Amino acid sequence: KLKSPYFAKVYLITSNDTHGQMAMKMYEQDLYDYLNSTTMTERLFRPIFRTLCKAVSRLHRASIAHLDLK
Repeated sequence: KLKSPYFAKVYLITSNDTHGQMAMKMYEQDLYDYLNSTTMTERLFRPIFRTLCKAVSRLHRASIAHLDLK
């Protein structure tokens, strides 16, 4: 298991021949909605982007590919 303050807690992972499911901690708002509801300035965005880069780097060091980053 990969634990990091950057990742949501995963409670359960299941799969069959055609589908996979993950049960994860649910947050009130995701990053996409937050960014769309906020007037974005460089000062506000810089720490968010830095944290995102650290999280992706942590995944890469663990040889994990990420999906659905936009």
